[in-house]
Amino acid sequence: MYTDLFKRIKTIKAKLISNNKIKTETEMVDDQHIIKVTIIANKDDLKILDIKARMINVPYEICLKTASKIKKLKGAKIQDGFYSKVKEVIGGPEGCMHLVDLVMDTARGVFQASLKIETRGLKIEEQREVLMKRLKNSCLGYNELRKDLSDLK
Repeated sequence: MYTDLFKRIKTIKAKLISNNKIKTETEMVDDQHIIKVTIIANKDDLKILDIKARMINVPYEICLKTASKIKKLKGAKIQDGFYSKVKEVIGGPEGCMHLVDLVMDTARGVFQASLKIETRGLKIEEQREVLMKRLKNSCLGYNELRKDLSDLK
């Protein structure tokens, strides 16, 4: 009987487009927005080689001005401190909170893709070792104090 007041869908897709480049695209769709962010990054050091934002549908024309700021993130590395850089470049009263979120979602997609590449073909125990190094203390599953990792499948 109740009507949805709001619905938002985000989709993140990542693929290897050459021996050393990951292309990750994120799209956000809701009743006021259709925004896409694309990052092409080096798979080894996660340096952003290219980054684009497309604001296909936004509530106000002025919102379109924020998309061009994203180019300032070209050359940045997806590592500690990246979120602060993103907020500084495309956040705040002259930016767009949705672009901040989408860039971070896309960057996480790049990171996840790099983990997938790094662990491809490894035995489960070897995968756990690599993932534990890269994801140490990021969540309960990769808490360094856990001794028994048998439940990570």
